[in-house]
Amino acid sequence: MRPTTGSGVSRLTFSTLLFLGLGTRLATLPFLGMIAVIQTFVYPNAWIEHLVWPSILLFLLTRGGGWVSLDQDRTPRGCL
Repeated sequence: MRPTTGSGVSRLTFSTLLFLGLGTRLATLPFLGMIAVIQTFVYPNAWIEHLVWPSILLFLLTRGGGWVSLDQDRTPRGCL
Protein backbone atom coordinates (compact mmCIF):
# COMPACT_ATOMS: atom_id res chain seq x y z
CA MET A 1 0.00 0.00 0.00
CA ARG A 2 1.34 3.42 -0.91
CA PRO A 3 1.75 5.94 1.94
CA THR A 4 -0.77 8.30 0.39
CA THR A 5 -3.37 5.54 0.20
CA GLY A 6 -2.89 4.65 3.86
CA SER A 7 -3.16 8.29 4.83
CA GLY A 8 -6.38 8.71 2.87
CA VAL A 9 -7.88 5.54 4.26
CA SER A 10 -7.06 6.50 7.83
CA ARG A 11 -8.49 9.99 7.37
CA LEU A 12 -11.72 8.60 5.98
CA THR A 13 -11.94 5.87 8.59
CA PHE A 14 -11.32 8.07 11.61
CA SER A 15 -13.53 10.85 10.24
CA THR A 16 -16.37 8.38 9.90
CA LEU A 17 -15.77 7.09 13.42
CA LEU A 18 -15.86 10.64 14.78
CA PHE A 19 -19.03 11.44 12.86
CA LEU A 20 -20.80 8.30 14.09
CA GLY A 21 -19.48 8.64 17.61
CA LEU A 22 -17.77 5.26 17.68
CA GLY A 23 -14.48 5.23 19.54
CA THR A 24 -14.42 9.00 19.70
CA ARG A 25 -11.46 9.23 22.02
CA LEU A 26 -9.40 6.80 19.98
CA ALA A 27 -10.35 8.48 16.69
CA THR A 28 -9.08 11.89 17.82
CA LEU A 29 -5.48 10.73 18.31
CA PRO A 30 -4.53 10.39 14.61
CA PHE A 31 -5.97 13.83 13.90
CA LEU A 32 -3.98 15.40 16.73
CA GLY A 33 -0.85 13.75 15.31
CA MET A 34 -1.65 14.98 11.81
CA ILE A 35 -2.18 18.54 13.08
CA ALA A 36 1.12 18.39 14.97
CA VAL A 37 3.00 17.28 11.84
CA ILE A 38 1.34 19.90 9.65
CA GLN A 39 2.01 22.62 12.21
CA THR A 40 5.64 21.61 12.68
CA PHE A 41 6.76 20.88 9.13
CA VAL A 42 4.32 22.46 6.67
CA TYR A 43 3.02 25.69 8.21
CA PRO A 44 5.22 26.49 11.24
CA ASN A 45 4.07 30.13 11.47
CA ALA A 46 0.34 29.44 11.25
CA TRP A 47 -0.14 28.33 14.83
CA ILE A 48 -3.00 30.77 15.44
CA GLU A 49 -5.12 29.14 12.75
CA HIS A 50 -4.25 25.69 14.03
CA LEU A 51 -5.41 26.31 17.61
CA VAL A 52 -9.09 25.77 16.82
CA TRP A 53 -8.91 22.16 15.65
CA PRO A 54 -6.69 20.82 18.45
CA SER A 55 -8.87 22.50 21.06
CA ILE A 56 -11.98 20.78 19.66
CA LEU A 57 -10.15 17.45 19.42
CA LEU A 58 -8.75 17.77 22.95
CA PHE A 59 -12.27 18.42 24.22
CA LEU A 60 -13.49 15.24 22.50
CA LEU A 61 -10.47 13.32 23.78
CA THR A 62 -11.09 14.29 27.39
CA ARG A 63 -14.90 14.28 27.47
CA GLY A 64 -15.85 11.76 24.77
CA GLY A 65 -18.67 12.02 22.29
CA GLY A 66 -21.39 12.61 24.88
CA TRP A 67 -25.03 11.66 24.54
CA VAL A 68 -24.99 11.79 20.72
CA SER A 69 -22.35 9.08 20.33
CA LEU A 70 -23.44 5.61 19.29
CA ASP A 71 -21.21 3.86 21.81
CA GLN A 72 -22.81 5.73 24.71
CA ASP A 73 -24.44 3.58 27.39
CA ARG A 74 -28.17 4.12 26.81
CA THR A 75 -29.56 2.18 29.77
CA PRO A 76 -31.59 4.33 32.17
CA ARG A 77 -30.00 4.94 35.54
CA GLY A 78 -31.13 2.55 38.26
CA CYS A 79 -32.47 -0.14 35.91
CA LEU A 80 -29.68 -2.60 36.52
